[in-house]
Amino acid sequence: MLVLLAICLLGAGPSRKEQRTAQQLQQAATEGQHEKVLKLAEQLLTRFPDSEHRLSAHRAAGRSAMALERWREARASLESYLQLGGREELPKLQYQLAICLAREGRLDAAPAALRNVAVNDSDPLRSASAARELVQLRLFAGEHRAAIEASGLLLDRAYFEIPGDLVESRKAASQLDEAQLSALERNHPSPGVAGLAGFLLLEVQGALLDSPESDPARMSFARRHPTHPLLSEVPGATAWAAEVTGSAGRTLGVLLPLSGRYAAVGELAQRGIQLAQSRAEELGWPAVEMITLDTTGDPELAAAGLNELAEQHKAVAVLGPLLSAEGELVAQQAQELALPTLMMVQRPGLAEGRSSIFNTWVTAEEQVDALVEHAVQRMGLSAFAIAYPAKESSARLAERFWTQATAAGAEVTSIESYAPGATDFRETAMRIKGTHYLKNPPAEADLPLPFLDQRSKPQLAKLEAEPPPLPRRGSDEELPAVVVPGVDFQAVFVPDNYKRVSMLAPGFLFEEINLGSHLPAQDYPPVVLMGGAALNHPELVSRGGKYTEGVVLVDSFFLDSAESTVQGFAQAYRAAYQKEPSIIEANAYDAALLAQQLLADGERLSRREFQRRLSLASPQESVTGARGVRTSGEMRHEMLCLTVRKGAIVQLWPAPAKAVNDDETEPGPAGNGETGSGPATEGGPTPLAPTESNKP
Repeated sequence: MLVLLAICLLGAGPSRKEQRTAQQLQQAATEGQHEKVLKLAEQLLTRFPDSEHRLSAHRAAGRSAMALERWREARASLESYLQLGGREELPKLQYQLAICLAREGRLDAAPAALRNVAVNDSDPLRSASAARELVQLRLFAGEHRAAIEASGLLLDRAYFEIPGDLVESRKAASQLDEAQLSALERNHPSPGVAGLAGFLLLEVQGALLDSPESDPARMSFARRHPTHPLLSEVPGATAWAAEVTGSAGRTLGVLLPLSGRYAAVGELAQRGIQLAQSRAEELGWPAVEMITLDTTGDPELAAAGLNELAEQHKAVAVLGPLLSAEGELVAQQAQELALPTLMMVQRPGLAEGRSSIFNTWVTAEEQVDALVEHAVQRMGLSAFAIAYPAKESSARLAERFWTQATAAGAEVTSIESYAPGATDFRETAMRIKGTHYLKNPPAEADLPLPFLDQRSKPQLAKLEAEPPPLPRRGSDEELPAVVVPGVDFQAVFVPDNYKRVSMLAPGFLFEEINLGSHLPAQDYPPVVLMGGAALNHPELVSRGGKYTEGVVLVDSFFLDSAESTVQGFAQAYRAAYQKEPSIIEANAYDAALLAQQLLADGERLSRREFQRRLSLASPQESVTGARGVRTSGEMRHEMLCLTVRKGAIVQLWPAPAKAVNDDETEPGPAGNGETGSGPATEGGPTPLAPTESNKP
């Protein structure tokens, strides 16, 4: 009997009291009696913890607590609902939890929860509400840049309302300076945020007034953000934006110095561009109109020409300028016009922070990095000396080499400068070894390194810490080296040109720094002379003769490369001009071919789309090792490592294909076998390159 009673009790449904409480709770919720809902929910969950109504009780309690702005209590109820497996209206529940976290001031969790809803919720009201809540939270926390970024979520989903949302954005902007707003506009990946920052910057600058004085700033905004929702709030911007999005197509502008003192250089670049047009035709790409303007080498004329290409000829992009002197002004103007510009200048950094500017030239810094990588990783070198001309540009490269070598686990054990016009380098070699300072104790004038104020000479520190034993008075013994070539340093880096290095090499050899393994290796361990692309010239060998044997350098363009693209370019150039091409023609060829590649599908591109494609593209063909644009706007190149072997500059890495009858092995500085082949090269202007002979 007792067993039957227990079974009946276990199988029984909710008690009348539980059922009545649940019904009262539902009615109170329907009538919006929030206090009563919370009281009844607590009764139900306390007295009947296993009630079948516990999910609805938690959900009702959460809603009522939110209505009463009891945020922590609301969040606890909603989280309990989830923990018990509640999943009804999950997106709405996630929104409610995010709001609770925000109202609690939970800066650790609320921003992520709100952003998740703002980005992913398909309901426009909830998504917009979450984004606005995030804006308020950021403002409350004093995170003003983040508040503008949160407003960008509204812009990205087309929920931004004027004037309401703009008022909140202005609150954030009032706490930022012009430089911060400008940086946000230039660098933020979201078009919505970037355009909002640009608009707020116009407002801060007072440039939203419709006046001739503010026309350039408003025009520039329209060209940078031609589809932004705030365009209608900027006087004249809609018309200017229409020009940007509708006028560009399949016309490329070109800025070159075709007259004046730089005309010869400009003509070389023009030849490269013309060959690129012929190559594009061979590849079956649609014809592209190119309009070339003469800058004469004048920055003002170059900037005026850029404006003409943009306004009159409606160019989708511009190739040039070629001269560093023209670069800064053209870069400023092109950024204002939002006109994609592929510059070909040696000066680094012009593209930094300018979304419309790209530079295709191989920078000296890029060469230094490749040289260090080759020397340390492939050659196994671990200690270096540096000899540099006392010029700021060369000192900058010496500093970069030192920094990169140290980062790679190597060290610089000696460094000296020399006069830029020096012709005798014996004293420089003695200073590198430290023997000069044994004869002439270092004076105050010997301590500084020109343009390297933060560096000191390691050989002097070693001399002070470990002075070598001096020969006896009257003895014929030579002074010992403080820094022993081939032991304390295995290579010398010289950021100079082929003319200077061809004179430096014999001077160093005279002072028993064994460049090119001309001295007995058992007495004088070999040392490698290293430099950049400014050494890649046939006259390095014709001037320096045997003393330049074993020099290692880097360059992106090698005329005698076995690559079919390089040979095809060289043959086409010789056929057209009966001369050998240089890096100037090669770089212009690559830039022009890449620009035509972006237009090869036949579409009429807007400048904005051309710029987007350019930032993502990899060249289909390249004779200078171009591999695509870095985030800095500089072109990334695959550098070649070259060396002087048997009186010719040959490719070392990547290893060229070996000829069938080439069985000869040439020993490197340490006597290891090293193979290589290829005739001399024609190079061009930029100072640096990697090296290889053999591991010491």
